[in-house]
Amino acid sequence: MDKKRDKAKVKFIEFKSLNNKEVTNNYFVDSYEVIHGSFKPTYEYIIKCKNKSIGFSGDSSYCENIDKIICNSDLSVLDMSFIQSSNKYMGVQDIELLAEKHGKRIISTHMRQEARALATEKKIENLIVPNDGDEYEI
Repeated sequence: MDKKRDKAKVKFIEFKSLNNKEVTNNYFVDSYEVIHGSFKPTYEYIIKCKNKSIGFSGDSSYCENIDKIICNSDLSVLDMSFIQSSNKYMGVQDIELLAEKHGKRIISTHMRQEARALATEKKIENLIVPNDGDEYEI
């Protein structure tokens, strides 16, 4: 693992929290702690550049900081693993509620086939259910 890491052109930034930290030329990051079962800590991020922002949450159940990422981002990329939510993952109902509540674009990720099918069938306003290779602009 260390050999691969040494050859990669990746800059690792260790942190306890990021508050508008410039991580590279004019890219700033905020971090927020989220809930993913008993895994601690887990974070979501907002990446900002030139008055545009994208929020990203990996695996997370619905919590207050999910609302913050949506409110403070032009576009959010959120976990929607299953049809039903759990203490580790958001479900279709969570994403539907968030899309309606905030009226902002959300791209769902990390979807099981059943969650993808239900979200597509429901045609949730402001929700993008992407396909591999899709590209979106902020």
